[in-house]
Amino acid sequence: MKEKVIEQIVASLPRGRVCAEGTARELFMSRSTMQRKLKQEETTFKELLDEIRKKMALSYLEQNLSITQITYLLGLSSPSVFGHSFKRWFGVSPGKMK
Repeated sequence: MKEKVIEQIVASLPRGRVCAEGTARELFMSRSTMQRKLKQEETTFKELLDEIRKKMALSYLEQNLSITQITYLLGLSSPSVFGHSFKRWFGVSPGKMK
């Protein structure tokens, strides 16, 4: 289940806001069923989404994409949201990692 959810999250990120309900719907199951199956694998939708965004953010920075481009590709609402998330993940602002 975990791998299917990860694949769906990665495919959905550039299209905008990613949520557990929408991901479950794309996998033809209810949100509660998806969450229960993820719990059996000792993870949650939120943890997977956060980890994927974290890894992708580093990859995009290494590719020298702009903060605006990265924000869009991660499905975040604004560059400031990306900045706050990045600082939470890595302890520094994205500009200091470039």
